[in-house]
Amino acid sequence: MNEFLGPYGKSTIVLMQVQFESELPKLKESELPKLKDLKRLLNISDGIYYKASGRHSRSVEKLTNCLTLIAGGGQEESVTRPTHYLVTQSDIYMNDLLLMQYAATIIAGFNLTDAAMNELEKLLDKDRQLKWRMANCRGFRESLERNQSWAEASGIDDPTVRSPNFGACDQVLNDYGTAAEAQVTAWLTAWYDKYYWKTRPPKSAISLQPDSAHSGVVLTSATSELAVDDVTTVITESV
Repeated sequence: MNEFLGPYGKSTIVLMQVQFESELPKLKESELPKLKDLKRLLNISDGIYYKASGRHSRSVEKLTNCLTLIAGGGQEESVTRPTHYLVTQSDIYMNDLLLMQYAATIIAGFNLTDAAMNELEKLLDKDRQLKWRMANCRGFRESLERNQSWAEASGIDDPTVRSPNFGACDQVLNDYGTAAEAQVTAWLTAWYDKYYWKTRPPKSAISLQPDSAHSGVVLTSATSELAVDDVTTVITESV
């Protein structure tokens, strides 16, 4: 089980970035969304802020890497790095008013499960493996150049070493892996489209079923298992 998402393996995660960490414990003076705003706009009763650099920093890094690769089309484009993240009950909807009010604070949100995080890890591993292989192939031309210089200095006459066909090498390597990069980026984009924090669909699009959008599990009990330094603010109020 991925403890990042709490004891039930599913939560809504919202990545945030604030400038002055010293203000965070004082929620009413903080740049982070206030309890009354979260309760009113998201219809939640509990939530916990954690430092992005804390115990589950690797999980936060996976989400950030996904955003980075999508923004750069497979390359590592610079994106805002989260300083904190909110954990709250699963399957809640994003609220446009909240995003407008805290546009400078909220980076992205996700409705996640352990299975979703496992999917993301596999996709990011494919990206890492692909980039490693592409780098190895690019290094092949550099090896040919080094070997050519060595052959000239050593009096080696073998034309395959002294005069390799760089043109043919470049023809193979110029576009090597670019289509594969696009494929992995498309997979990451599909993952993001599936799990990103969505707004509530129009009423006409909602089936006549009991509303379970806010029936997720309250996660305040998870704080007892987490390092104190990771938890910045617990938002809770008895109902």
